[in-house]
Amino acid sequence: MAVLDPDRLISIGQERDFNPGDEIFCTGDIAHCAYLLKSGTVRFAAKRFDGTTVTFETISEGIFGEVAAFDGSARLASAFADGPVKVIEIDSESLWNLVDSDPAFRRMVIIQMGDRLQNSAKMLQKAAQASVDELTLVEQGRVAKIIDGVAQALGTVGFVAVLLVICAIWMAINSRMGDKAPDTGYVYLGLALGFISVAVTSIVLHSQNRNSKIMNKRKEVEFHTNLLAQRQIETLHTRLGEIEERLLRKL
Repeated sequence: MAVLDPDRLISIGQERDFNPGDEIFCTGDIAHCAYLLKSGTVRFAAKRFDGTTVTFETISEGIFGEVAAFDGSARLASAFADGPVKVIEIDSESLWNLVDSDPAFRRMVIIQMGDRLQNSAKMLQKAAQASVDELTLVEQGRVAKIIDGVAQALGTVGFVAVLLVICAIWMAINSRMGDKAPDTGYVYLGLALGFISVAVTSIVLHSQNRNSKIMNKRKEVEFHTNLLAQRQIETLHTRLGEIEERLLRKL
């Protein structure tokens, strides 16, 4: 940033101020300009498949919004002022002129786009994981945790062994009592085992359905995250190729 001439950039672009929380641009907007950050912090958020947004990057220096501004395409993410922000707004034509004529500016753009190319997928994956973790915390309330713990215990060999021991003791007691044993003894045992079977099935199915819902949501989040990362990477590749092509034409 120090090698750039602020006065020249201000003469080319337009200085703008944003208040904390202001939206600088929105996902889907057609880009007509890029922004050089003079002061403050800008955070970037991508839309989830459910319409909500998740923050995946923050910057406090450099240029942003240039990827879409080069050809006037749609923004792939939204940018918000994370506190008071000052920027220099540079229109698309002036942006290309700077890339063509100013080596320091061109170097900054190429380095920054290269860094984004390297880190975009990683940052989006991190944001997606935070989204899934948030969903898991919502789904895993106290009752759900108890049910999961019970379901896990019911599926163990130990639980089956306990039932077998109880049945063996019951049968031994009734055998020793002989004719004195109540006729309904084995009926009650059958009813008890039937009740246990129904309860175990209900608890295990409830736990499995809830965990299946979380897993499906995780897969859905990961799919849309990977799709967005692929779009961003392809766009960055295209812009870097365009800059390289313009440089080669000048040689």
